Amino acid sequence: MNYVLVGKSVVIARKIHQVSPQSNLLIVDEQSNLSEISMPAEIQAAHYGEIAYQNEPQIDQLVAQLNGRSVDAIIPAFERTVTLANQLAAAMQRPRIGDLGAKLFRNKLALRSFCQDLPINQPAYQQVTSIEQLRTFFKAHGAMILKPTTLAGSLGVVKITDEAQLASEFAFCQQIAEDADEPVALMAEEMITGAEYSCEYVVQSGHVIFQNLTKKFKFHNEFFVESGHLVPAIVNGQLRQAIYQMMDCLVNAAEIDTAVLHAEWLVTADNQPYLVECAGRRPGDRIVDLITAAYGDDFLWKYCQLLAGQPVSFNATTRNFASQTYFDAQPGVIVNIEHEAALDPCPHQLAVSVGDSVPVFSDSEKRLGYVIISDPDFFHLEDLRHELLATFKIVTEKKAD
Repeated sequence: MNYVLVGKSVVIARKIHQVSPQSNLLIVDEQSNLSEISMPAEIQAAHYGEIAYQNEPQIDQLVAQLNGRSVDAIIPAFERTVTLANQLAAAMQRPRIGDLGAKLFRNKLALRSFCQDLPINQPAYQQVTSIEQLRTFFKAHGAMILKPTTLAGSLGVVKITDEAQLASEFAFCQQIAEDADEPVALMAEEMITGAEYSCEYVVQSGHVIFQNLTKKFKFHNEFFVESGHLVPAIVNGQLRQAIYQMMDCLVNAAEIDTAVLHAEWLVTADNQPYLVECAGRRPGDRIVDLITAAYGDDFLWKYCQLLAGQPVSFNATTRNFASQTYFDAQPGVIVNIEHEAALDPCPHQLAVSVGDSVPVFSDSEKRLGYVIISDPDFFHLEDLRHELLATFKIVTEKKAD
């Protein structure tokens, strides 16, 4: 098999190499990303290659470089590469999400506008270009969320609950938008409070072949960075049906052909789900690993097979609960990491060491690492998780002023 990975993802590359080491893997990405991201030596030593582009990719040039190669799958690795992957797949006649879906799910404002006339619950929203517009929106709707329309990983997403915050938070988000590698607009949304979930859909040739709900947890600060996930989410049947009905509506209206969709939802106290956003690629963090542990399917590998046009099926029922918890610590300098060996029985990643600084978790990249625990019994899983987190500790001291 011949896989083209749009975006240099070590996670997806490692999966392809692990399951199908004889397959050819070609990475298409900006030169800066190809240079900065290190691929494991054993993958580079196998059937591996890279195609670089600078700034705005020229589709004709990339297709010309791919012509003469047998391409089975074109896989979008990240949010930023969904549009390019769709364009390349169209040119190479490979399975893809479709032009409308690629456009909508890459831009939160475009998605809001598209859903306006669909039977999909969503908050009041408005693009804002000035502090005056933001102030007017706040007066009309009260507490709100201000976010960039095309960035991922909760970058630049803030909550505003007091008028005194408007100027500082607008300046903060504006700066992040200006620092981005692409033009980024800002959007204000009415704040909907409630429990947070994501919905993972697999669509093949326009037919939904897999559905899952994931419970999402957030760090307790003013930002929106996720602190953990649980698969499957424990929800009532009425809520599950409501989310799936709205997802089905979105799939049909957006003319989704072949893709994995990852949509985020807020659920109010009266059991009403509101769409937050939807992405046209694999879910982030380690949700793919949680789905694999919960359902018994290798979700990431089946994602690769899906985009290669292979027949794919998924288990509809779970055999485990699976949770991912990101480590928490107070801002400061790490002075000790206690009982690190307690993590060894579980899949985990520890991204820091003694002497590193712990910031406020304002975006996903600032997190410290995670641990994954799975068990057939949810309550036993929770006992194991609490016991581990009571043993393993990241100890910090405040930096001197």
